[in-house]
Amino acid sequence: MVKLLNKRHNINVNPKNITSWNFSNCYPNMTDEEVDWLFTTNEFFDNVKMIDGVKEFILKYIDKIILVTKGNINNINQKRIYFDLNGLERVKMLGIPLNISKDIINMWGSVFIDDSTNNLNEVTTAKLKIQFNEYGSEIADKCEWSKGWDGIRMESWV
Repeated sequence: MVKLLNKRHNINVNPKNITSWNFSNCYPNMTDEEVDWLFTTNEFFDNVKMIDGVKEFILKYIDKIILVTKGNINNINQKRIYFDLNGLERVKMLGIPLNISKDIINMWGSVFIDDSTNNLNEVTTAKLKIQFNEYGSEIADKCEWSKGWDGIRMESWV
């Protein structure tokens, strides 16, 4: 997203300076509508790359994984297309609106993996919670991290 916004606004923001999903601290003239639209473009999904090893992990546990994602209808449809084009058409995916907490889903006995500190705090029913690093999160910056896929920082919350 930062790559696209830098190009559109003709500036050079460092991704580590992003502290919220609305990006307003770095792009003050940007609107929520622009962000919503960008999250649905082919240009955005052309820049999305899977972390090394994650596709193999998903395929290994494909019958046990449900991807829960937030977005508008166009973004969720694009995510489905992205997974299908990357050989993950069998992955089950549940899309929910941005303004709804993922806690509405009964995750008892499940492992919940997310990059959002807010989502991990909201979800109360998961047996185990794991966080991938979220840029600019004060809570995340104070965590003790272990190595995950390809050295990506992770933290076990429970």
